[in-house]
Amino acid sequence: VDGFSLDVRAGEIVGVAGLFGLSDLGKGAFSLCELIDLCEGDPPSARPAIPSHVQSLQLLRAGEAIDEAERASVLTGLARLIAHLTAEVGAAAPKA
Repeated sequence: VDGFSLDVRAGEIVGVAGLFGLSDLGKGAFSLCELIDLCEGDPPSARPAIPSHVQSLQLLRAGEAIDEAERASVLTGLARLIAHLTAEVGAAAPKA
């Protein structure tokens, strides 16, 4: 699956999750969209993070079947990863 297709699918999950009240799943899918966008900057650690992001979505799909604190922990981990990769892309960007 190419990055564009994955980005489209993640965007669809964001929309559908909202329809079914799965806001944490939507947040996780949006984070996946951010990760895919970061892959365009080609940080070495971005692409290997995609499978773990997908696994996180599978956990979040359970909704309230998992504890709210656990869902928050998953989302915090995804946010930290995105922040780290964003900083990595910024550090690798040519300085003007």
